[in-house]
Amino acid sequence: MQARDVMSTDVATVEGQATLLDAVKVLINAGATALPVVESDGVLIGMLSEFDVILRVLEGEGVFDLQTAPSSANARTLGLPVKSLMTSPAISVDEDTGLKAIADLMVKHRLRCVPVVRNRTVVGLVSRVDLVKALLSRSDAAPPAAAKKVDDDQLRTDVIAAIRRLGLPLSGGFDVVARHGIVHLWGQVQGEEDHRRYQAAAAKIDGVTDVASHMQVRALRGLTGVRR
Repeated sequence: MQARDVMSTDVATVEGQATLLDAVKVLINAGATALPVVESDGVLIGMLSEFDVILRVLEGEGVFDLQTAPSSANARTLGLPVKSLMTSPAISVDEDTGLKAIADLMVKHRLRCVPVVRNRTVVGLVSRVDLVKALLSRSDAAPPAAAKKVDDDQLRTDVIAAIRRLGLPLSGGFDVVARHGIVHLWGQVQGEEDHRRYQAAAAKIDGVTDVASHMQVRALRGLTGVRR
């Protein structure tokens, strides 16, 4: 499997000229551990992690509160451009990079996630969780010789779109991994009825040979009416 098979494509990014305050808000609202820093045209120029933010804050007066007026020192820190705080150059991979190579990068550099680029532009992000999901979704069985050749990348896109069209609540961990036409579903669902509808929607996509659900059925508190 390659980066394109497991990467998240809905990637939160921040521009280099944005302030640290802008970046912190994106980190929190996106539930991200790190943000690719980009130029206005989307070209990757660095990474800003939670660690970078914490380190910068600790160098100042300590923890700041976004809900109250910051001190003058914290105001200066929050007003600094992301470009001056980011880690650069950023370690990145392309869409064809194998998962073993990505795992090796994460271990070697202690990374939580790796941006995926196409012509230096960010098109996705592979996290540690993505690698674990890919490992558990892996099938050692070769596809039948007579089986129709399937574009797993397109299949994943089609299944995600079909499930989201249902308009049902989805947790932030929702994801799809496709391998030789077999679709693996991940995430949390609000009830067994929703769970069956997700599986049925995936099974109807042309090219899907089987649906393996790893979804956890549990009440999603606070997500009533939420649609993704």
